[in-house]
Amino acid sequence: MSDQQSELAKLRDEIDRIDCSMHELLLSRGRMISALQDAKGIGAPKGSGAMRPAREAKMMMAIADRHQGPLPMAVAERVWREIIAAFTQLQAGFDVYVAGPDKVALAQMSQFYFGVTTNVTQLDSGDDVISKTQSDNRAVGLIAGAITGDSKSPWWAGLARMPDRQARIVARYPFFDGHEEAPWGNEAWIVSQAPFEPSGDDCTLAVIDAKPGIETLLGGIDQLWVEVDRASIAKEKLILVRIEGYLSQEEIDRKIPAGGLVAHLGGYSRSGRITDIVGNKDNG
Repeated sequence: MSDQQSELAKLRDEIDRIDCSMHELLLSRGRMISALQDAKGIGAPKGSGAMRPAREAKMMMAIADRHQGPLPMAVAERVWREIIAAFTQLQAGFDVYVAGPDKVALAQMSQFYFGVTTNVTQLDSGDDVISKTQSDNRAVGLIAGAITGDSKSPWWAGLARMPDRQARIVARYPFFDGHEEAPWGNEAWIVSQAPFEPSGDDCTLAVIDAKPGIETLLGGIDQLWVEVDRASIAKEKLILVRIEGYLSQEEIDRKIPAGGLVAHLGGYSRSGRITDIVGNKDNG
């Protein structure tokens, strides 16, 4: 065996050792599921309630902070998305329902975010996705397209007026902007009965009643209120507002004119552009 062949054999043996260690760690993580379920107790959340988008966001930011070298960050995120989805399914199974104008992009986005083993069903509209996530705690929705726009009946308005609302917006897709390798060309919104919890860098979404002069009042509230959009719903005018930071419904109620809040819609964790997060490292 030549020196070159000997060196290649050593390198391949090292790769095999690393692969074996990675597999063993995954198996060890799997063995933690039963302990995790025991720790949550009998009353643990079922279905999409087992999801923790804020915890996922913290995990992703920690990965981005550690990331370096030639491996694209999109690959690292995809690996962890698969791990998160698979182990969440082991805790409490969930199904994904998607809607949007591009069926191929929907399939790519849902696979990237929820993994290859998750059952995905395409529905006709965002309203259909909202209805499904509202009625089924095992359902998770992905609605593609800008949340604001010219539609006179946007899906978020239907969510706001949903009686006994259980579903909420819990995440934005993509989590990292600026992945050139990732399969998306637009944003999407994750909706489920999972809790909206603080991650450390969040935006809160709410719908309020567009009373006369409301824009002036909103403009003076701690400069929190940005990105206003209107929709005519049964002769009502609703305003969708995005609030910088994590706020509960009670906190929003204290910040807006009396009786103005129609619905607290949840929110999402922000990440920034991936090039800003790992751009100073040798990440290819």
